[in-house]
Amino acid sequence: DAAEDGELSAESFAEALDTAMAVIEQRRTRVPTRHLHRLWHHSNLSHVPRHGKRRAKIKHASQLKLATPSFVLFATNVDLITEPYLRYLENALRVHFPFVGTPLRLYVRQAPLSRSLEAMRVRAGKRVQQKHTKKKQ
Repeated sequence: DAAEDGELSAESFAEALDTAMAVIEQRRTRVPTRHLHRLWHHSNLSHVPRHGKRRAKIKHASQLKLATPSFVLFATNVDLITEPYLRYLENALRVHFPFVGTPLRLYVRQAPLSRSLEAMRVRAGKRVQQKHTKKKQ
């Protein structure tokens, strides 16, 4: 009769409380950066967003210290990373780590250029400037 009245039995209440405590504990789960890198590496190998010759690649990832499990991903060609790909990454996280019943947030940022790439672009820019100054003379 208690179930008909919308009341919880002591057993149902204990079960709900156990589930709530498990969710709270899972929200506090910290994923080591090395595990994230391994997961993203395998995700990049099996499912890479592409457009022509361009492809997105996750260079670095880390978990932010927020109440809701949140992760920042530094990637190349971030314009290629779509909502379906973010859902794919979120599902990969959920398969490997205990985040049942809690939302996950993924933030994507442009990865900084490596020093060698920056140097190449600076040199290329200087060459272009030199060509323009020689033409004017």
